[in-house]
Amino acid sequence: MARSKPDESVELTCELPPHELELLRKELSGEVYKLEALEAEKKRLVAAMGDQIDGAKLRIRKTNLETETGKGIRSVVCKWSIERDGSKREWVLRRMDTHEAVRVEPLSAVDAQEEMFS
Repeated sequence: MARSKPDESVELTCELPPHELELLRKELSGEVYKLEALEAEKKRLVAAMGDQIDGAKLRIRKTNLETETGKGIRSVVCKWSIERDGSKREWVLRRMDTHEAVRVEPLSAVDAQEEMFS
């Protein structure tokens, strides 16, 4: 007598009945909707992370520059005054902490006239 082998179940391609096809179409539609929602959320998160990453890189560059140079951007009180430079008078904006000139602008005719009478 020949040896026998046990029966087994094998995954094979089969024709699907119409009611199963309809259920699969609905399932597919739901999965596509979920995927589109996930892709939209991914896009939003990537954009948000990109902004955070850009901000971190900017802070790193700024802090690195400050540590390398020992200098940083700070708010400094400055005062405008009219000063002479040889024969001409001009507006000079000076830092109050170091008295260094920050900006120089020509004195307008109106300003010069007002200064003469003050």
